[in-house]
Amino acid sequence: MKTLVSFVAAAGFAVLGADAASASYCSDQAKHIANSQAAGKTVVGAGLGCLFGKALGGKCGTGAAIGGGGGFLIGSAQWQAVYDQAYSDCIGSTTQVKVKKVYAVPPVGSEEWLDQCDNKYNSFDRNTGYFTKYDGSLAVCQLP
Repeated sequence: MKTLVSFVAAAGFAVLGADAASASYCSDQAKHIANSQAAGKTVVGAGLGCLFGKALGGKCGTGAAIGGGGGFLIGSAQWQAVYDQAYSDCIGSTTQVKVKKVYAVPPVGSEEWLDQCDNKYNSFDRNTGYFTKYDGSLAVCQLP
């Protein structure tokens, strides 16, 4: 019964956490997208500025600085609109938040315990319940 109560409590926290995190998750994703696009505009502006600067007989550095500054201004001006669109897309998506499943650890020595230990440790000995560590010593199987 104690295991069942722990399972239900853990599952409940996982579901509550998923609902509470969705707005935060979407906000983080929207910030990443908006920042990436703003940075991209700065880089493209710098590259184009360098090309124009050289084409006009000047230096690449001056053109890149002017173009990068222009790209930065454009990216900054569009940041909020990009953020709002990305956030709206994320919140409105049908993607479901994954909820981690919680499993009870089987009783030590049971067939299920032996199977899980055998899967976890290549050197597990089903007869003793021990596995061989990298340093050669023996240890009892520990499941999460």
